[in-house]
Amino acid sequence: MDGADFDFVKNEALKKNIEDSIKFLSTLWLFSEKNKEDREEIYRTIIIYQASIVEALLLHYCERKKIPFTEIEYAFCNQVTGDFYDIKSDKYHNAKMFFGLKHEINKPIATLADATVKLKNNLLGIRLFTRIEDLKEKRNTVHLFKTRDAITKKDVEKATETLLWVVRKLSKKLK
Repeated sequence: MDGADFDFVKNEALKKNIEDSIKFLSTLWLFSEKNKEDREEIYRTIIIYQASIVEALLLHYCERKKIPFTEIEYAFCNQVTGDFYDIKSDKYHNAKMFFGLKHEINKPIATLADATVKLKNNLLGIRLFTRIEDLKEKRNTVHLFKTRDAITKKDVEKATETLLWVVRKLSKKLK
């Protein structure tokens, strides 16, 4: 990949960040070939960068297409406890009822998870969505408190294919 592959990215700062990250990924890949002792951690770092690039590209797509991110918020919630009559059973039941106002608010910051769910049906399709979900799972192995699955060369190659798939798809949709 080179800079021309990202001509569809109109945000110049984002484009430069992606290009710099791709260059760094190349360096990491070469380093992983020479460094057997730390290879798995280098692979893990490569996947983190690849997932970050996918996230940035999908969020850029949403921004360009003006796709909003919202979340549900509840206000003025109250609970009423008591005996309520059930018409179907013709009996009273002790139950709790909750009342409140539900409304959507704009979400100021979106994530890869937000973008993939939002774009699953109208852009990504199930196969690419699943590949991105797999990439997210591999990326999340960086958390030290979790059980860390092994990261292999095959995982990195699959993540690279996923990144390339996203780049090709978005370059067609955003040109």
